[in-house]
Amino acid sequence: MATDHEESVRAALFDHLTALTTTPATEIAWPNISFDPATYPYLRVNVIPTRPGMMTEDGTRKPHRGILQVDVVNKRGGGYPSGLVDQLCQHFRQGVQIFGSAGRFVHITEPPYPTAPFDDETETIVPVQVRYTSSSTVSSS
Repeated sequence: MATDHEESVRAALFDHLTALTTTPATEIAWPNISFDPATYPYLRVNVIPTRPGMMTEDGTRKPHRGILQVDVVNKRGGGYPSGLVDQLCQHFRQGVQIFGSAGRFVHITEPPYPTAPFDDETETIVPVQVRYTSSSTVSSS
């Protein structure tokens, strides 16, 4: 079950992705929402949280890490969507700080990178992985 902090991180990452202006304009397939692409390429997004880290020595903060995976999906045989992959990597470049609710922020900790493309029956998928970290305040109660 996701915590409030994890939900605010997900919302901040999704808001930042929504702010990406691509050339040409690109649709986004969000998790657990029906989607039938009108055009190619399109983006398919998911957040993969990892286990929260240990609290800081003073016990006041707990780090949260994960991967935002954005799949760049093209029609099979449509070529490698390098322009869109580059735009995505630039938008989530290392060092970007994304501010979300309650003053929390998400920090992009490494350069985003595309992994090996793969094909299904009708599409070619290029996963782009964006590693992030955030931290939450630990309640003293």
